[in-house]
Order: sequence, then C-alpha cells, then structure tokens
Amino acid sequence: MKILPKPLATVPRYISVPKLRAEKAERLQAAYEKLKRDGTIDAIVRRWER
Repeated sequence: MKILPKPLATVPRYISVPKLRAEKAERLQAAYEKLKRDGTIDAIVRRWER
C-alpha cells in the first residue's frame, strides 16, 4: 500500500441517526464536541497528514 503525500481532495463527512434515536445522536454530538475542544480531532488529522 502506498500513502500519497497529500490528499487528492478534502471533503466533509456526515453521520445520520434515525429520528427515534435522538438521545444517541445527542450523545454522539456531545462526544464529538468534546474531542474537538480538547484537541483530539486535530491531533488525529495531523497524524494522518504526515
């Protein structure tokens, strides 16, 4: 496998959750916001950019 030096494109990704699982969607959103706020998301992205 070969990893290219930079991505061909950067595109947003989305997750859909059924309306009947609103509680799980809220928990997922809260977890994402925490990871973004504490720098975990940025650290993951930087690791893949190498």
